[in-house]
Amino acid sequence: MITYNTIKALIIFVALTTTPLSAVALIPMATTSSNQSITATIDGSGLIYGLSTIETNAYAIAVSTNPGILNYPAIHASLASASVQAPVNETAIATFDSSYITLAKSFTSEPLFSRAAASSQSTAYALVAPSSASYLNLDWTFKTFGLQATPTSTFAYISDTIQVIQTFASGVQETVAGFFTYLENGKSTTGFWGDASTVEIIKNWFDSNMNQIGNEITLNEASSPLALAIALAPQQEPFFLTVINTHNELSYEAPAVATNQTGDQIGHLSALDNNNISNQMHWDAGAGILSFDLLPINLLANNLGQSYINDPLNGGYLKIDPLQRMTDASGQSYFSGDTVSLLDKSRDVLFTASLPGVVFDDALFTKQGFNLFAPILNILDANSSTSPWLQDYLSNITIDSLLLPELFIGFNLLNVNGELWQQNFDTPVTSLLSFSGVPLKTSATVAEPSKVILLILSLLIIVSGRHYQPKALKISS
Repeated sequence: MITYNTIKALIIFVALTTTPLSAVALIPMATTSSNQSITATIDGSGLIYGLSTIETNAYAIAVSTNPGILNYPAIHASLASASVQAPVNETAIATFDSSYITLAKSFTSEPLFSRAAASSQSTAYALVAPSSASYLNLDWTFKTFGLQATPTSTFAYISDTIQVIQTFASGVQETVAGFFTYLENGKSTTGFWGDASTVEIIKNWFDSNMNQIGNEITLNEASSPLALAIALAPQQEPFFLTVINTHNELSYEAPAVATNQTGDQIGHLSALDNNNISNQMHWDAGAGILSFDLLPINLLANNLGQSYINDPLNGGYLKIDPLQRMTDASGQSYFSGDTVSLLDKSRDVLFTASLPGVVFDDALFTKQGFNLFAPILNILDANSSTSPWLQDYLSNITIDSLLLPELFIGFNLLNVNGELWQQNFDTPVTSLLSFSGVPLKTSATVAEPSKVILLILSLLIIVSGRHYQPKALKISS
């Protein structure tokens, strides 16, 4: 079986043998790996009947493209694997042994992206004899657990949840417990599901057993199992118990590079407001900060020519958080950001996405008018219930799509001999939330992903960590 350490060694070897050392830091890579066993038992109870079902999915896609300015190939690769077993055990309600691995890797800092996903949903159904036992005991034993994401346009994600459903004559009782953790450009966020005591137990386990060094999260060598006790309703008659384990892993990379804009678009065109001085971009050379006015939305469009005149985003705003200039390389300037948001005309936020990496590159400016490019890998929040445009935009973010969500920014100032950033300036700006890539989907001969993988890859809408409950406790590094 391919292990996490094998993947790491392969990545380092390929990176060092295919790329100049000075460029390795700008080439994105994300990977995840885990191997775990979950056991569910009830002390003192008798298992009258049991049945287990398992569904696993693995999906990988890599898209490389040439925007017309390269004289060498752009290369992206991805890998995904998922495996689950349910061994028979007379003393356990459920036992699931599983292993997963995902990898998304670029071999040049050029367009477009790669992503890999592995997921499973394992379900145990049991008819249980009544007893004095009041808890379902859950034990997670991890043999391996790891995420890695370089600090340039990457996203690595793992989540694991247990859903316990008790069905008896008087009703149904449902409980959810679990966690998610992800690295975005090397920065970590972790969240937990469950009641207050459950969340505290899982959090303490994470603090004691997980370790982050640089751009990597790994399991401590002397790790202990994660043990939870789920309260059961007392019963005088046999009752049905359903235990569902859902595990998701995702790796995603997309270099911040000059690329072609295509597909649905929303944003602000400076030419349509006569370069209004109230709608500008501002550069503070001393602080190295690029900031933006709240930009009125004056363009909503798609390739089908649909009208969005009554859309709440029509007359709304595009909000771009300030960008911090980080470094220059090969004539390009790199910035780090926070988020980009869409606000409706009442200034309610309908869409927010992370904006961690932005590049300044004027290679395509004369062709399409953009010179700042920001690939979007992590959609934090999206409320499309009232916005037809947002519904249409999100419908293009599917597992087999060749499109990459992207923020495009354009301003008409020349960067002569790299002197653009040496002094302060204010300038009219055009900015569009749209896509880069190819406005097509893969052939219908490709197998349709099952409902489990679509659950997590709709595609990347991890809506503030919300999967089963309205909110999860989130902790960021």
